[in-house]
Amino acid sequence: MKTFSHYGFGVQVHGIERRPDGRVEFTLWFTVFWIPIFPLSSWSGRYAGGFHDYLREHGHAFTDLVRIQRDPLCYIQTFTRSILIVGLAIVPAAMLIHRTTGRARRQWRWFWYSPARPGPFCSSC
Repeated sequence: MKTFSHYGFGVQVHGIERRPDGRVEFTLWFTVFWIPIFPLSSWSGRYAGGFHDYLREHGHAFTDLVRIQRDPLCYIQTFTRSILIVGLAIVPAAMLIHRTTGRARRQWRWFWYSPARPGPFCSSC
C-alpha cells in the first residue's frame, strides 16, 4: 500500500504503533498541510520500509495488510497531538509578529548632501 500526498495535501500514514509480534498498526488520514483532518481507514501489516518516487513524497510501504477497527480514542489522540504541534509552531511566530508590528519598519530620514549645505547631520539644515 502506498499513499499519495503533495505538499501535505492528500492521504498520509499517522498513528503508527508497533506490536510485539512484529506487526505495525497505522491509520490513513486525509491531511491538509500535514495536519491529519479525518481518518480514512486503519490497517495492520508488516513494515516493508520507506519509499520515494518522483510523484509522491517520502512514505512507508507495508505488506500482509489486514483492515482493523481502532478505538476512537486513537483518532482523538492523533488529531490532538497534531494540533498541539501546530500550535507550538504558530503561537511564537504570531506573538513575534504582533509584538513587532509597526516597529520592525524604520522611518528613514533621507538627507541629501549638497555643496551649499554644511553637512547631512546639521541641525540648522
